[in-house]
Amino acid sequence: MVVNIIMVVSMLPILPIIYYLMINEAEPKKNIVLGVTLPVEQLDNPLVLQMIARYKKELRIWSLCLLPVLAVPFFIKSFAIGFSIYMIWILVVVILCFYPFAKYNQKLSKIKKEREWSTSYANTVVVDMKAVMVRQSKSLTICYLILNVISFAPLGYAFFYWEKDEYFSGKVMLFVIMASITLLCFLIDLLLRRQKGEVISEDSIRNTTMTRIRRKAWKDCFLSMAACNTVYVVITYFYLDNKKVSTMSFMIATMVYSAVLVFISLFSEVKVRKLQRKYSLDQPMDVIVDDDINWIYGQFYYNPRDKHTLVAKRVGMGTTCNLATKAGKILSGVVIIALLSIPLSCVWIFFEEFTPISLQVSNQEVVATHLKEEYRIPLNDITELEYLTTLPRTSKNIGTGMDNLYKGDFSVKGYGSCEVCLNPETEAFLVLHTEEETYIFSDETTEKTIEVYKELKEVIK
Repeated sequence: MVVNIIMVVSMLPILPIIYYLMINEAEPKKNIVLGVTLPVEQLDNPLVLQMIARYKKELRIWSLCLLPVLAVPFFIKSFAIGFSIYMIWILVVVILCFYPFAKYNQKLSKIKKEREWSTSYANTVVVDMKAVMVRQSKSLTICYLILNVISFAPLGYAFFYWEKDEYFSGKVMLFVIMASITLLCFLIDLLLRRQKGEVISEDSIRNTTMTRIRRKAWKDCFLSMAACNTVYVVITYFYLDNKKVSTMSFMIATMVYSAVLVFISLFSEVKVRKLQRKYSLDQPMDVIVDDDINWIYGQFYYNPRDKHTLVAKRVGMGTTCNLATKAGKILSGVVIIALLSIPLSCVWIFFEEFTPISLQVSNQEVVATHLKEEYRIPLNDITELEYLTTLPRTSKNIGTGMDNLYKGDFSVKGYGSCEVCLNPETEAFLVLHTEEETYIFSDETTEKTIEVYKELKEVIK
């Protein structure tokens, strides 16, 4: 129940955020509606307004149908099935929210072609060289340098001073990934500063101003994300370092971290759109660049004549890849792999939940097996053996915690930090004490656990 509540709280904002971003595409943005560039005089055309109305209605229907699905896992006991529903829900939300857009993008493109609505610059790459030269202050690099030093400092400390136990490599890898996010924010910001400038007028001053507006928004966005991630890295360090931060506090921090990142992204995009709209209100665009031919379904950018890898998105916020460049293909491949990993993670969770635990004594060793051989303890290393009929209160430090599986490093009342591999639904547990560690095991069934206990009792005095 607690896991479901946490999942719903974490995922519930996804749908309204995507809905907001997609419904906003029905509003003109530099004469672009539903990803189609239109002449100024056609923005109020009845056919265009009709397409917009139909698009909004269909998007609302999809959103209302998807929302109740989040309640389904509360009525399912299996963690794997519930988790899979949440993960597949995320994919479906992304796909179905973009499907109506692609559908009406094609309909509006067809109307534009049939009626021969043309703009001032069609199917050309327009660049204002003065706007391209806009650069951010070099002092920004110093801010990123400080944040990166702080982000990577816990990694260095852990690598040299933490105990090299079986979880050490996993902790180090976690710090590498998390600290790399701060570095990635800097690299993306660096790339975005080298993008082509905004072109809305034959007046370079106007183009330069619009370029500054967007680039300042990107700078504020990624610098704020880097700062937020740095704070989260430090919190994670204190959590993993002997639980100096409680598990509940860490979970709350994780939820706040996710919410802040989403807020920063949305705030930055909304801010830049308002500023651009305000700046252009009294000075309409006299250069309308129509490069619809380079946007597949109005969403995917493919332009061999444009050497930029990252370009401003037409749909949603932020940037997207130019699929015509090698780097764009690589980045897109990484995104596809990440999306495919979602259903693959569901498969792994199913194996975790439905693979039974096996506990046996073999070759003078106690062997606990789940998906693989998890633990192998020589009988000579066991200094004391206990038999429990109920499992003391436990909390997970690192590992897997399901209704029918506890595996990994857990804090157990009365025993402290223990290595466990057991089924908490059974009624028999073995506590094995060694000089260095305490282990708590069980087989998948109570009967088999009792058999192993009797076998060990005859050997261990």
